[in-house]
Amino acid sequence: MRRNTLYAPRVRGDLDLGLEPSRIDAGGDKRWAQITAPGGILPGGTAQGPLELSVTQNYRIGTKLEIDDRKYRYCGADATRILRAGYGAYPMVDYEETGVPTAQADAGAFVIHLTAVAAIDVDEYAEGNLVISYAGGAFSTRHKIKSNTVAAAPGADFTVTVYDAFVADVTVGLTVTLYHSPWREIHCMRQEVIDLIVARWQYVSFVGVPNRQITAGNYFWLQYSGPCPCILSGGNEGAIINDRDMYFDTNGAVVHQSYAAADHYQRSGYMVPHGEGGNQPDGIGEIFLQLGG
Repeated sequence: MRRNTLYAPRVRGDLDLGLEPSRIDAGGDKRWAQITAPGGILPGGTAQGPLELSVTQNYRIGTKLEIDDRKYRYCGADATRILRAGYGAYPMVDYEETGVPTAQADAGAFVIHLTAVAAIDVDEYAEGNLVISYAGGAFSTRHKIKSNTVAAAPGADFTVTVYDAFVADVTVGLTVTLYHSPWREIHCMRQEVIDLIVARWQYVSFVGVPNRQITAGNYFWLQYSGPCPCILSGGNEGAIINDRDMYFDTNGAVVHQSYAAADHYQRSGYMVPHGEGGNQPDGIGEIFLQLGG
């Protein structure tokens, strides 16, 4: 008889299950339980705390970490520039890798052959997404990417393997679009502006805020939910009446939304402390991030 498989997150620490006596000591000074999912540590990897950096990858990209009232994603950093603490960080995700199948992938298959638009590294799109636009835009499907083979140059044939089977025949001539994982390569708009790199200025979405300065090319935990110190765009956010809802400014700092402004900024969350006492110290605000569940 085939046995069912139970998939569960990795738990580090002690969970209070409401048992008597409680497994949390009377002083309540034990560290909160830490939940890491999915997948946990990679083979050969080592545990990495929320404020630790690593030059080698220890967890599957996109792994979730939940500890006390904070939530994180495991990410790779921009290989050339630092990520500044407290500024919103954005993913290097574009949609240029779009092409057509070189051979039909039948319904029920997991592998598709495509023509590369540019040179592609092996598994460059792993944990990213493959979107199929079926004939006439009748419908589309999104598939999580498990792996991809190398394409040495534009025009080369390469294969993509997905986790879930195709629901209809993917015929030659359909448009197939690949998107990198949003957690694969994280950039700091603030640092790019300082370095006079403005190619994506005002064209990005922020997915989290680093809790510390991140060295270029390192792997780290990016906070996306919970109380988080964020750089205040004007320095006085939260100190004005009814100034509670916070948004990302164009450089990744947080700012209150102006309903008179023509632009509509991306929401970051809300101000945590009450602000009748004035500005928070050094232009750093305590923001409850709300960038994901």
